[in-house]
Parts: sequence; C-alpha cells; structure tokens
Amino acid sequence: MSMTFTLHAAPSTTASTAGYLKLVAPRIEAFTRDTPVSEIIDSIKLNGGARIKGFLTPEEVASAASAVRPHLDAAGYARPDDQTKRLGRLPEYAPALTEKILTDSLYLSVMDTFLSVTHTSWLGDKQFVVTEKPIVAMSSIFEVGPGMHMQDLHRDDAIWYTSRPAIEASQYKFGRDTTISFFIAGSRTTRANGATRVVPGSHLQRSDERPNQSQAIDAELDAGDAFFMLSSVYHGAGQNSTEDEKRLVYALFMQQPHLRQEENFALYLPHDIVRAYPLEVQRRLGYDVALPNLGWVDHASPLESVLKQKGADRRAIPGYNPIEGVADGRAEHAHESRVQ
Repeated sequence: MSMTFTLHAAPSTTASTAGYLKLVAPRIEAFTRDTPVSEIIDSIKLNGGARIKGFLTPEEVASAASAVRPHLDAAGYARPDDQTKRLGRLPEYAPALTEKILTDSLYLSVMDTFLSVTHTSWLGDKQFVVTEKPIVAMSSIFEVGPGMHMQDLHRDDAIWYTSRPAIEASQYKFGRDTTISFFIAGSRTTRANGATRVVPGSHLQRSDERPNQSQAIDAELDAGDAFFMLSSVYHGAGQNSTEDEKRLVYALFMQQPHLRQEENFALYLPHDIVRAYPLEVQRRLGYDVALPNLGWVDHASPLESVLKQKGADRRAIPGYNPIEGVADGRAEHAHESRVQ
C-alpha cells in the first residue's frame, strides 16, 4: 500500500488514550506548531512518527540551503549506481540550522519526553538519583538524485543492538526506544523523487521481526516540514524516478545520553566551532558528562577540561565532585560572536 501524509484529527481530550490507541489503525498524522505537544507525543506513541508542517520558515529553508550547497557541490557519489550524496557534519556545515533545531522547544519537548533517562544508585550509604536528557546521535545531509534506487527497509536503532518484545500500542512506555530519527525537508519530497517509505506501527513489533514491504507508505513533505520517527520504525528511501529532481533532507537524530554516539563529533568538530554554540547546545552535542561520571576528560566535564568553559561542570555528588582549576573561562561568551 502507498499513500501520502494527510492531516488527521488528534486524539479526543475526552477519551482515554488507551481507548484511542486500541481503536485507530497506525498511520502518520500531520500537525502544526500550534498543536499541543502532548497530542504530537500521543500520535508518535501510536504510529511511530509524526509530521510537523512548517517546522522551518521559508527564510530558514533558504538559509540552510545556502550554507550546505558548497559542501554538497564539492561532494561526489559513492558509486555510479548510487546517486545520493551523504554528508555528516551538520554542526560544522550549517551551525545556524543546528542551533535552531537544538534550541527549538517542540523538538526538545518530544526528544526529552521519549529519551530522558532516570537512574538510582548508591555510593556507600548515600543514595542519589540522576536524570539526564538526550544528546545528539548523528547529523546528516542527504541529496538524492534522479535514478536513485529504492533503499531496503531498516531500523536506525539496530546499531545499538536493541532487543524489544512485541507490544500493543496501549502498552507503550517511555524508555522503550533508545533514539529518535528527525528529518527536515530542504526541498519538496514526493513519491516520485524518492520520499522516505515508512511502516507505521512497526515500532510495536519485535526487534527481530522482518519488515513487511506491503505496509510501507510514502513520507511526502513540503520544504520546511519536519518528521519525527522513532528509530525502531522500519523505513527506507524511495526510488527517485524523476529526470531532474533532487531531494534534499537534513537529519539530526537524538539518543539516550548514556549510549555511544553514532556520529563521532569529538574527532572532527573544531573546538572553536563547538565553543561558538550556546552552552546548552554544547551539552546536547555530547560535550558534557552524563551524571554521575560518564564521558569525562581529566576527571572533569569536557566542557571545562577541553573547551575551557569555567563553571560548566554540574556535578555536585559526594565522591564525584569535579576537579577545580581545569577551565579558565576564556570561551564563556564565544557563542555571542558567531556570524549567522
């Protein structure tokens, strides 16, 4: 079956969520920025994904395209039969777009609800509870050219060796998914130019269950639209059967904070670029310690020991207190000088 995204009514506030989940078959709903985020979250729980119309303004779409175009033009194709250009490095190539996404209240509300982790542990006779918010898993820029073949259906979270039993939609609980895939259309994406094929509801299946090709639908988006998709959902790029259309998509996935990041930002991002971001964006990019002590450098948060952000280490847990004197504060306000 193949169909386009359509705008559906969200769950009624007078009916129970469980009742709604039992009565409605999985599909992809479209929402606007004015929609209460709780309705978007309920839709993602049921269907595995949701479309956000007009996530970026036309001006923001044009600005992002100007930023990435030189890098796309300089890139080549991997093989003659693979007409897709794939670039990572969104925080380096498009810092304004990256900051826009990572400070967006809708984006963060969805990601934090599904992917935050709370953990209780003991240090001697002291008990402490920590809650950590998700960090960026990977970034990508895709430009799919004419003649590109259809991609096999797959799950993005397979790289973390996920293992889940099958459940009913009403049984879904936050914490089941380790990561959320997030796409923004840089150009109109259609069935003809290879819009992503998605299997709604496949996030409820066993993690080792084979994908059903006949259940895939086409994720058609207008330029500036965004698509949240639980990374346990089966999906794959469609075939670009046009003669001259290129499909441009940006991706900025998030993951639970204690997992190894899919894209190794620390190995390629110049420190000056990282410092130019607001401190909270630096944390979301993974340059902080996940409490109580995961990811340190010289027994301190990399924000202090590497990026020299004085006072950025948040730890105040007996036995895990940060080492003093590793930061000089020289980059505290670096982000204010960025040229947008």
